[in-house]
Amino acid sequence: GEPHPELDAAERLFAAKNFGLDAMPYDGRHAWLRLTPETVVSWDFRKLPR
Repeated sequence: GEPHPELDAAERLFAAKNFGLDAMPYDGRHAWLRLTPETVVSWDFRKLPR
């Protein structure tokens, strides 16, 4: 992918944490995906017997 200004902060944090770099290396093989959930489901574990 190409650099996008809206991803600057996330890419800097990702590169620092995972690669020890100041910026993401662009190799053209990887891309960011934006997932938008239609519903959210959770489980309340307080209802389980102990």
